[in-house]
Amino acid sequence: MDKTKPEIVELYNDKLNFFEIFFSSLFYTFSLVAFVSYFYFLFNSGFSYEVFKASPAFLTLTFVFLNPAIIISEVNIIRVSTSEKKIFHTIEILFYKKNKVIEAEFFDYVAINKSNLGYNVTLWYEGNRRMELVSFYKKEKVFNYAKAVAKGIKTDLLDKTDLKNPIWTASKDL
Repeated sequence: MDKTKPEIVELYNDKLNFFEIFFSSLFYTFSLVAFVSYFYFLFNSGFSYEVFKASPAFLTLTFVFLNPAIIISEVNIIRVSTSEKKIFHTIEILFYKKNKVIEAEFFDYVAINKSNLGYNVTLWYEGNRRMELVSFYKKEKVFNYAKAVAKGIKTDLLDKTDLKNPIWTASKDL
């Protein structure tokens, strides 16, 4: 019995670059220092009322640094299994990892849409269901990415940047 390995195409992976790693670790460190220093001052003062009154300030400072650290360190990975017709969406934040599996009977097409801030690449599946994959500011980047996605999952490409003249490209012409 010949079992073939399912083909998985990675559509999007926003790995952290050096600056994101540096700033997120810096913010995590500041957050941890603010949180630990509160308990240090609390225990060092013998649980005095003045230090206890300062707890909202310390907790606010902790969350002021924790929030951007979490936002910066978020990594999204989108993979598609063409043989099993599944979309795998993984979100990773530090040690937390969440996997979401979307089962699709068929993939309709990949669309390029123009928005106020740039261009979006959207994967349409099962009629009217969609998943926005990525956004770009430059038109060349969005076209290269959308063509690569459409080739990878063997589906058509719809260019809706000009709403009056949308352009369909069949998967065989990519």
